[in-house]
Amino acid sequence: MSNCYSALSSLLCPTSRDKRPPEIIEEEVRMRNCSQAAKVAAVARPVLAMEPPRREPVRTHVEAFVLGAGLSGVIMLKKLKDAGVTNVIAVDKASGVGGTWHWNTYPGAACDVDSYAYLPFLHEMGFCPSRKYPTAPEIKGYLEQVCERHELFDRILLNTKLVSAAYDPQTRLWSMHT
Repeated sequence: MSNCYSALSSLLCPTSRDKRPPEIIEEEVRMRNCSQAAKVAAVARPVLAMEPPRREPVRTHVEAFVLGAGLSGVIMLKKLKDAGVTNVIAVDKASGVGGTWHWNTYPGAACDVDSYAYLPFLHEMGFCPSRKYPTAPEIKGYLEQVCERHELFDRILLNTKLVSAAYDPQTRLWSMHT
């Protein structure tokens, strides 16, 4: 049971970027003394049941559109920024960055690829993974650090699902609808 608790400990200590309602976080904290199966259910259910916040539609023209703010989306945003492409936007239906590592919050979730091969920009970020196969909370936290350090959050629309994409060959432009 101690392994289960240590896997949950970083999840149960919300970060400043955690946008979940306090009652959901409190429910997760109360689950510390429950069985492992109950912990898995308690952690997964709130993430899937959350209602996204409402906002006005965003109408803009961009040079690049990135679908998803998981590992690949964050890498793409940073590489585009490094290449001088600043008129870019990413959308993700999740309430936070991380993709797989945002959604999979069950105890023990971890990457099966060596962290030095899987995590980008380690040297540049000055980040040393805590273990060879990093856990989901560590990967998600690291991606949040990359977004924070490289000012990528202002280019990401969270809680936004792509509904359709259409290419107009005459204008050579894509029209994205969320």
